[in-house]
Amino acid sequence: SYDAVVIDTPPVLEASDAATLAAQPNVDVALVVNGKGRQRPVLRALRKLELISANVVGLVVNYEGQLSTYGYGYASLGSARSA
Repeated sequence: SYDAVVIDTPPVLEASDAATLAAQPNVDVALVVNGKGRQRPVLRALRKLELISANVVGLVVNYEGQLSTYGYGYASLGSARSA
């Protein structure tokens, strides 16, 4: 038995995984954003989650300094893209 399970998904604006999970009953969503980013993508992500009636319980602002090399990327046959 678990009190909570944390699932790290791809960005909500890049793939459907997060929205699919967020639409499930008894799922709470914490949106994590990079503190260096602009407001418009955050508002678009919140709107997308609102459209599926996701229960957004928080917003985590993470600032990646210059030493960070973390990123998210995906690839398909014949192409590669990093977000």
